[in-house]
Amino acid sequence: MDIERIVSVSEFNRLVSDYLEQGLGSVAVQGEVSGFRVSKERLVYFELKDEKARCLCFALTHELDQPLEDGMEVKVTGVPKLFQGSGGFHLRVQAVELVGAGALQKAFEKLKKKLEAEGLFDARGKVPLPRFPESIGIITSPTAAAYTDILRRLHERWGGLSIILAPVAVQGAGAPRAIAGAIQYFNEAHPIDVIILTRGGGSMEDLQAFNSEPLARAVFASKIPIIAGVGHERDVTLVDFVADVRASTPTNAAELVVPHRREVGRQLDQMLQNALGTIERDARTRAFSLQQALMRAWHAIGHRLHVVDGLLARFPYAFERVAYAYHASQERLVQLTLRLRALSPMATLTRGYSITRIQGKILRDATVVSAGDILETELAKGAINSKIM
Repeated sequence: MDIERIVSVSEFNRLVSDYLEQGLGSVAVQGEVSGFRVSKERLVYFELKDEKARCLCFALTHELDQPLEDGMEVKVTGVPKLFQGSGGFHLRVQAVELVGAGALQKAFEKLKKKLEAEGLFDARGKVPLPRFPESIGIITSPTAAAYTDILRRLHERWGGLSIILAPVAVQGAGAPRAIAGAIQYFNEAHPIDVIILTRGGGSMEDLQAFNSEPLARAVFASKIPIIAGVGHERDVTLVDFVADVRASTPTNAAELVVPHRREVGRQLDQMLQNALGTIERDARTRAFSLQQALMRAWHAIGHRLHVVDGLLARFPYAFERVAYAYHASQERLVQLTLRLRALSPMATLTRGYSITRIQGKILRDATVVSAGDILETELAKGAINSKIM
């Protein structure tokens, strides 16, 4: 047999790998996980096996939506390829889905414990819903009954809303990434007041997209508050724990997002009645306080008037006493004046007497006078100076 073309080993591996990928394309293989391991913190290797055969699978850690461990029954979607270096056949993993309620529940509990330990369920990290949102983003399938139920209930309860739908698949291998992308879109490109993440009910397999780790982390990272209305009240997903608010049903999510206009009207009426009651009570209280203040002022004024009346009543008597005292003092002054005048030396002088002084002192003894002394004699009118010879 003639061989026209000779290729290298590396080229041969590449050719066979391309042939497998192009010839078969994506395939879905179901089996049991065996030999699960992570290399260099990012390379994932495991085998899928059944009773008769095994198949090596390869993926990167960020590509796995579900935590895997040996013994789990899974459905792997991927492309058959050869490793370039070793030529080993493997299935290049594109998506992994858990199969069977037992495996799903086991993975659910394991991931729930992990996220809870990291604080993703902590109530302190929840973002409160706005009381009166103006713009609402809805992430769901446009053909889902949940979408029409939410729209109808929103319009029944409130008006003037801007509602934006981010259409996504809510089931299947690509659903978690699509939903996470819609959350990122609202947060980065089209800011709104609140996000409703919803879908109708179903089995645990149907709701598996809402139990994926990447989606749970996307919900936790959202700066916009998210209300989760996934399935029925009995349906519980990891998104319910991470979301800021959990609604029991899609319709309940709409009821939690906006109030009913009638309820708001009743609240406004009640607030008005309360305000009027408060104003009325305050007015009565102030009127009573004013009345009491006026009564106290009137009593104080009455007391002062009584004091004034007493003073006015005593005034004539006091005036008479003052007048009497004044006249008595005048008479006394006259008497004292007369007595002073009688005792005054000037009065004595007017009767013919005189006063003689020597060197300013009254002279009472003639023996103290010597020749040459100057004497001053004071008369009733005038004075005489004389010299002793």
